[in-house]
Amino acid sequence: MNRTKKHFRLFAVLLLGGLLFSSCEEIEKLDRETRERNLKNLQEWVVNSTTSQEAINQFGYEKCFTITTIGEYYWTDFMNYYAGDKSVITKDQLAAVRSLFYDKQMMDPIKIGEIICNKSISSDLLDIFRKLYEARYSITELMPVGIATYERVTEDVNAYYGPTFSFQYMGDNVILAHVKGLAVVLNPGTPPTAGDLAVKLFKEHGFTWGGDEPGGKAYYFEKK
Repeated sequence: MNRTKKHFRLFAVLLLGGLLFSSCEEIEKLDRETRERNLKNLQEWVVNSTTSQEAINQFGYEKCFTITTIGEYYWTDFMNYYAGDKSVITKDQLAAVRSLFYDKQMMDPIKIGEIICNKSISSDLLDIFRKLYEARYSITELMPVGIATYERVTEDVNAYYGPTFSFQYMGDNVILAHVKGLAVVLNPGTPPTAGDLAVKLFKEHGFTWGGDEPGGKAYYFEKK
């Protein structure tokens, strides 16, 4: 009987050890896959995906804040769907600003962002969004607005936690400054308030802010 108990205990220990070893292997595999995915998201610049400080260190911090050309997809959308005078903006007048950002609505992960704007304000936005990132300022989304997102961003800003955007050309009452990529809406669902870091940075770069207007109806930033 005692020998049987010893054998049973030995079997249980071996079984438990095997399970723990298997679990450790699975955890290591998941960690490795997550690390690889975080780096790949940066390498392919997957907008609105998450990444990590480890991946940023591998990829290169400076490469996370750049100005590049806009995707053909968004220009094609503009030509197909904008109902106004398409001559007010040309593709070569636009640029895509790429920046990391923190999304505190999603437990504070580091996320990958991009915003299409007029080239004349691209350097301003690059500096602003970089400083907001370094201050861990929360941005819900930072992504180009196309056919897949325009209905959301044209809803009542108090009802939707939508993307921060600049170049926007869809809907019934599109603001011309958005078509030209000269206006920026930051956190539509929770716009910044007076004294906010974002308001301070935008004003330092020569933008006006709708929150200063009587009634504060339009909370977007604009540079003329």
